[in-house]
Amino acid sequence: MSEHTWVDILVVGGGLVGSALANRLLPSLQAKQMTLAIVDAKAPDWPEHPSFDERSTAISFASHSLLDHLGLWKHIAPHAGPIHHIDVSSQGQWGKTRLNANEYGIDALGWVVPNPALGRALWSGLTPQSGLQLHLGDAITSIDPIADGYQVLLASGKILNTGLLLIADGFPSFSCRALGIEHQTTQYDQFALIANLEFSQSHEHWAYERFTRQGPLALLPLAHPKHMALVMTLNRAALDDFRVIQDHTEQSTWVKQLMQQRLRTGLGEVLQVGNVAHYPLVKAIVKEPIRHRLAVLGNAAHLLHPVAGQGFNLALREVSLLVDALEQLLTACPDQPFKQHQRLNTALHQYQQATAWDQTKTIEISHWLPKVFESSCWGVTQARSGMLSVLNLSPTSKYLFAKQMMGMAEARTW
Repeated sequence: MSEHTWVDILVVGGGLVGSALANRLLPSLQAKQMTLAIVDAKAPDWPEHPSFDERSTAISFASHSLLDHLGLWKHIAPHAGPIHHIDVSSQGQWGKTRLNANEYGIDALGWVVPNPALGRALWSGLTPQSGLQLHLGDAITSIDPIADGYQVLLASGKILNTGLLLIADGFPSFSCRALGIEHQTTQYDQFALIANLEFSQSHEHWAYERFTRQGPLALLPLAHPKHMALVMTLNRAALDDFRVIQDHTEQSTWVKQLMQQRLRTGLGEVLQVGNVAHYPLVKAIVKEPIRHRLAVLGNAAHLLHPVAGQGFNLALREVSLLVDALEQLLTACPDQPFKQHQRLNTALHQYQQATAWDQTKTIEISHWLPKVFESSCWGVTQARSGMLSVLNLSPTSKYLFAKQMMGMAEARTW
């Protein structure tokens, strides 16, 4: 008969969000001699782990503050490309806006970090220790509600009972499906093509956001002065054209030509194109972000269009608000708080209320922004050009826009 192990909090998913959540939770739990477990079907250094692939993540100013507060930024900084300037434009239109970090008295508007480097930093302190259990490379086979929480059966035969289940296993989420938690999904019928590019000239820490009728394109500065991360939207026909090309040199030429058709940067010649990958763009919003003794976070809660680079940053803001609510519970109810469901569920509802507006606003911006810029209607094209120009000329409007992009509109200050 398998042994049942009790853990106060169980985090499902050891990717970017799950590991960030564990870093934020662990000190408070250890101080109360409580336990935290992380379960992931793959180990964090697994080469095919979906969170630690060759993509890069845009880190907002607010997210940087949280990571620095956790003592993790010192591990991330050598691999982070700071964004000092952002150029936002629409292909074939006259309007544009530019943001500069020095206008706001800060070092950078954001940073761009390769996911493997970000993952290594987030996992640097998550080693087996008092109060932390790691069940990595051990898939969940079932999840069932029990009287005082949830029972989780692992492929190894281990059984974990927990008072609070935090789901951060991405989308599609096995845990959500196992518990009958549904998502509202929107298929964009578009695909994101990603690659790292080397240019002949330095990027000077510029980031480019270009809206086209085929979808948005982002070119983001990496730590190397001539390396940039490309995220380019393709429709199905363009993806089919790319898929028939098997030779990497021919793929590189195709990517360079298409990128240069959509955006000219003044960065000189593209000298090299790294590995090229693509994935479908889907919007997926969980219908029950909280439930009895349960919360859903990260891509498992909201998979967003990458146009504004807000997915991970929104998740980190949610992590902070959730842990704030749980720390208040620990203070008010130090005696086995995760076995007292009424107080725990009250804390989860407080968290949901605290993050609801930020979630709604960020989700809507990420969804509608590319749609507005894809329209070819003359009135719409003129209006959006005017909007970008007014934004560029209005310090107040530009500050509010920059504040939203930096994640400072709703985030706490550390």
